[in-house]
Amino acid sequence: MNQNVYYTRLGENLAKKKYLSKEVISRNLETIGKIIKDCQTYLLSKKHPTLISRIEIIATESLRSAKNNSEFTHDVKKKFGLDVRILSEQEEAFYTYYSNKFPKNIPVLDIGGGSTELVFPLKTTTLKNDLSTRLSISTHSFPVGSVYLKDLCKKNFIDFPNIEIFLEHNFQILKEIIHTQAFNDNLKKNEMIIGVGGTFFNIAKFHVRKENINFKKMEGLVISIDDFKRILNEICNSPFSFFKEDGSSDVLPFGVTIVLYLLPKLQVKKIIISCKGVRHGYAESILTSLNEKS
Repeated sequence: MNQNVYYTRLGENLAKKKYLSKEVISRNLETIGKIIKDCQTYLLSKKHPTLISRIEIIATESLRSAKNNSEFTHDVKKKFGLDVRILSEQEEAFYTYYSNKFPKNIPVLDIGGGSTELVFPLKTTTLKNDLSTRLSISTHSFPVGSVYLKDLCKKNFIDFPNIEIFLEHNFQILKEIIHTQAFNDNLKKNEMIIGVGGTFFNIAKFHVRKENINFKKMEGLVISIDDFKRILNEICNSPFSFFKEDGSSDVLPFGVTIVLYLLPKLQVKKIIISCKGVRHGYAESILTSLNEKS
């Protein structure tokens, strides 16, 4: 799968205001236009005989929670003639789980900009895109991600005197949002968990000390908890210098904070980095459905 990644922050200030600003809507509409052109350029470079036959736009927590989400979807429809499908919390978690190619008995943790998803397998099964498979996993979604937590915090990381005070402040916020009793019944003696999303990818990128690493080389990287704690401290002490180019520097410490809050509660020893996520699972489910029909 070919992919281009743009940091557009659809959920910017949404945690406080509950409305998408005109600036945010305009910025994201511009990015959708760029992505459509990217698709056309890619197909032409492959000498594909036809133009794009199908474009799907999916959205998650930011549009789920925005009170004016219809304004955004209307603008997308008007400008590009495309519908936006807003995934439910359960669908987002399901497609994230569907995307990974690791053993299906390992839990998945996805930390995005607007929400955090946890998926626990209830039994080992062959994964298919139908309701029976949905019933073989337990999904938990919490309306807080790296961007949302930064908004709720109302301060940047550098405004705190030290990392301990920064974490303590944000742990109190997370305690009110992430209710661990919701997934306590799913906890087992799992030595590993699969880490999905930009937070985990950037942590892994920091771990190997290389810039511009492609997604394929990061897939499957295993990081121990001891290494992970050290990496988290290093990231929080120097987030801006290493990540200044990709637009994630100011929110990464907040994604790291969510990880630090959850890991002790999940009782895991190792993290497998996956560079896939909800968009991969959604695309693969469409392809699977088309192949079955043909």
